Amino acid sequence: EPFAGRGYTVFALVIRSRPRFTIPDMIEDVKRGIRFVRLHAKQYSIDAERLGLYGLSAGGHLSLMAALTADDGDEGSADDIERISSRVQAVAEFYGPTDFLNYGAVGENAVGRGVLGDLKSAFDFCELDLQTNCYIRISDEARIESIARDISPINHLHHAAPSIFIVHGDADVRV
Repeated sequence: EPFAGRGYTVFALVIRSRPRFTIPDMIEDVKRGIRFVRLHAKQYSIDAERLGLYGLSAGGHLSLMAALTADDGDEGSADDIERISSRVQAVAEFYGPTDFLNYGAVGENAVGRGVLGDLKSAFDFCELDLQTNCYIRISDEARIESIARDISPINHLHHAAPSIFIVHGDADVRV
């Protein structure tokens, strides 16, 4: 209502969620949502070059990740949506995680542990085993740390990043 009342067009993205899906899946879902909106921009009478994201907590984290890891799309894809850019021009993030390996203190690993221990399923990373054609849990700590770096927005800041607005409070004991 506050946005629509001011003339903004608002899309609510519905993403796959835990416990079945993990953070990397969710990031891809947000990017696919951006691509969908861009592909149908004329139909919705919006400017595809003036898109922004916002989210709270986990949604803020996903908004930052989608904005900071956006790409121009895959021209060779058979999927119309995947050929479209996932870039946005701005992102507003409210109290979302930014660094899972330095979570409140240098070296504090919160990848499904510590203060985020109750969210373990979001960090239960799996990969496809080509021998068995089944997904298997990744248990190697070095691989888990590598994925944690990949899903931490702090590691994706770059000079061409969209405008970013971040709000955090000092009373939030979780993030």
